[in-house]
Parts: sequence; C-alpha cells; structure tokens
Amino acid sequence: MVHPAPYHIGDLSCTLFALLLLLLTANVIAGERLALVIGNAGYRHLNPLPNPPNDASAVAANLAAMGVILIGGDGQPTTRPVLDLDKAALSKAVNAFAQRAQGAEIALLFYAGHGMQIAGQPYLLPVDVPNDLDQLPHRSLRLEDDILVRLDGKADLTVAIFDACRAIPELNAAASRASGYDPKDYQGLARVQSQGRSRIVAYAGAAGQFVPDGNGQHSPYSTLLLEHLVQPQPVETLLQRVAAELSQRLGGQSPEILIQGAVQPGRFYLTLPIGRATPPATPALGYIQVINVTTTDEVWLDGQVAGHAGPGQPLDLSNLPVGLHWIMIRAKGKPLVEQVRVEAGRWAQVTLSPPLDPEEAYARADAERQQRIAQEAERLAAEEERRLAEEVARRSAEKHQRDREENLLSVLATEQLSRKAHLYIPEIRDRIRQFWVRPPATDKDLVATVSVQLIPGGDVVPNSVRVLKSSGNTSFDKSVMAAVINASPLPVPVGSSFENFRDFNMTFSPQ
Repeated sequence: MVHPAPYHIGDLSCTLFALLLLLLTANVIAGERLALVIGNAGYRHLNPLPNPPNDASAVAANLAAMGVILIGGDGQPTTRPVLDLDKAALSKAVNAFAQRAQGAEIALLFYAGHGMQIAGQPYLLPVDVPNDLDQLPHRSLRLEDDILVRLDGKADLTVAIFDACRAIPELNAAASRASGYDPKDYQGLARVQSQGRSRIVAYAGAAGQFVPDGNGQHSPYSTLLLEHLVQPQPVETLLQRVAAELSQRLGGQSPEILIQGAVQPGRFYLTLPIGRATPPATPALGYIQVINVTTTDEVWLDGQVAGHAGPGQPLDLSNLPVGLHWIMIRAKGKPLVEQVRVEAGRWAQVTLSPPLDPEEAYARADAERQQRIAQEAERLAAEEERRLAEEVARRSAEKHQRDREENLLSVLATEQLSRKAHLYIPEIRDRIRQFWVRPPATDKDLVATVSVQLIPGGDVVPNSVRVLKSSGNTSFDKSVMAAVINASPLPVPVGSSFENFRDFNMTFSPQ
C-alpha cells in the first residue's frame, strides 16, 4: 500500500512565495515596444499639407525618448519618421513593420496625411495618388485589408492612430462635377468592419468627418496626443483622454476609439510607470553605403564578399556593429582598401575610384563627351522650342491688339459719320417743306413716314418714294410723296457720309 507523502505547511509557503516572486519579476520587465510613424504631406497631384511632417516628427521624437523603438520603411531601427511615401513604399513599410513586430509587446502605427472613404471602405492616400476618383481605389491602400489585417496578431497589442481625413478640395470639386458622385460619400474615414485579436484603433474624427490640419505647427489632434503621450498611463486611457479633451475644445470634432479583441485593461503602457523596466538594450547598429564611381566590382566587408557596387549602383550594408570595418574592392586584380568607422543609427559613406587603363579612360571620356554633346543639343532644342513658342505667343498677342485697335477705330469712325449725317436731316426736312402743298382741310397734327432712295448728289431715285407709315389721310400722304420728288436733289453730304442717305426713312409733319 502506497502512503501519500507528508504535506508540510512550510513547503507550501516556500512554493507559493517562489511562484509569486516569479510572477512579480515577469511583470516588472516590459516587452519590446515598436512604432512605425508616417507623415504624408508632399502630394504630387493634390495640394500639399503643411502639418503631417511636423506631427510625425514630434510623435517619433517623443516615442524614441520614451524608449519605444522606431522602425523605418525597411523594417530596420531608425531615429526618425518615414515621410512622403508613395503606394509601393507605404505598402513595403507596413509589410516590413509587420514582420519586425512579431513577438513584440506593442506595435504602434501612427499616420498623418490624407485619408478618405470609397464605397464605404476606408483608404489611406499615398503621395502619388492621382486626382481621379475612378483611379483612387487602385492607387491607395485599404486601411483594413492592407494595413490592419497585416499587423493583426503580430504583437501582444496593435495600436493604430490615424490623424487623417484632411479636406481635399480637388477631389470634392471632381466629385461635384462627375455624374453619380457625391462629395459627402468620400469625406472622412469609414470604420473598419473586422475584429482584431488585440488592437486599439484611434481616429482623429468621427466616421465621415473631416479633421482640420490646424493653423499652428501641429494638427489639433496631434497637439493633444503629444501632451498625453509622455504621461505614464495605459494606452486605452491615453487615447480616450485625447478624444474627450479634443471634443470639449473643438466641439465639432469627435475622435473615436475602437478597442477590439482581448485587450487587457491597464496592462499596456507607452511611457512605463515606476516599477516597470525597459527590456535589455538591443546592440548598437549602423550602416555603410559603398559607392564605386568608375567600374562595377565585387565588394568585400571585413574579409567576406558583401555584394557589388558600380557607377549609379551603390551597395548598402545594414545592421553593422558599431566600430571599425574594412571595405575592399578588386579592380583589375588590384585591391583597393578603405577603413570605415560605423556609428549607431548612422550611415557611413565610402567612395572608391579605382584607376582606369588608358583605353578605358579614353572610352569613358569619349562617352562622357558624347553625352555632354547630346545634352547640349537637347538643351538647345528645348531652348529653340521655347523661343518659338514665345514668338508665336508674342505675334498672337500683337495681332489681337491690332485687331482690337482696328475694331475700335472702325466703331469710332462709324459713330463720327453718323453724327455728321444727322446734321443734314434738318436741311432735308426744310427743303421738302418748301415744295410741300398743303391739301385743303388738313389737320396740322398729321404725321407720315416715307422711305426714300437717293443717288450721290442727292437726286431722288424715280419710283423709290413710298409711304411706310400712313398719316391716315390719303391726300396728306400723297402731298408728302410729291414734295419729296419735287424737292430733288436733296441736300446730302459727299463722300462716305452719303452712305447714310442712300436708303433712308424720314418722318414728315406740317409743323
């Protein structure tokens, strides 16, 4: 028969004490905290934004000072944010960050720049996005599938902060002009639909809401984020306080926060509270760029082949321990060696110029000369094209000015002739009255309008006199026509002024 071993209270106490000590020790050491900080401002086809570089630089500087490791677009540690990423660079940076974040405690993504929703899906706009609503979905990154899904589950906690959705007047105008588009359908960021494993997503504005870029050095959202970032508090508390204070200050702007999955309240900090220590420091690393200005040769680093470098094709060497390194190339079998000192987080550049033999030197000089000749010919052709364009524009402007002046002179001349012609109307009317015979019992208030055709000199064209508007008295009308015919020739001007009287109308009354 097997008897159970004696159970001593002292052994239990020691065991519990050891487990408690182990748990406390595990909580004291903080895991790796990583951040990818992006600022997009220099848009090529949209108006540039002034503040995203300032926002990203300040956030990156604060995170680095708090012990957070900044990750560059290549997935390597850096000391600054990544700025003005096109679609390829933005996608590459997110992928590299996702790989680097595997096993970290916190993976934080901060983005400042343009964002919008298309067909109910949120998108981030790289700097090479076109000013074309139909092309936007194909030239932008989907916030959910291309960014959040890639980061999901890599670290214990994913934090994504989007200070985006600045107004885009060009796209609003394009949407207003295009059939079937409404600018309201594109403003702001739509909310993500997927559920992350353990993530916090913070938006600077409510769904479908524009957020201001700000008149100061930072956007309103980034200004408050920077104030709270350095305070020891859980990540969710930090972002909730930023949202609450911004809503109170601005009123119309309503930041939102999504907490998804198994986010343990009060566990995750960016600024560590007293009692939590940072993990052991990672080894200091630096970088070397090798430039070979004459030939393409094999590059050796500290006695091992590292790659090739040639004209226009430098060789970048990353993750090198701080200290002295040896760079060597063999040109025509002759070694060329340089010693380089690498500093933490910095690039060292080595430029090598292996000598060329006479034939190679002559061939290269001749190629460079031909290139200069071709460039000069291209410059002269462009200059001639510009000169011809300016000459065509100048002649067109001169012709336009001449036509304008001639038209003005023609108008003035016509007005002058008209004024001169009107001086003869009273004389013509007086001469006709001299030959007019009043019919018996004619009312003195009668008025008749007749049409007359003349030839130079004032002679009335036979059978050209006719009544346009009768006085209502046939005898009176006939007497006026007879007076016009008998008064021929009528007093008219000579020259170009006569044209006003070649065919004219005249109103006649006895008074």
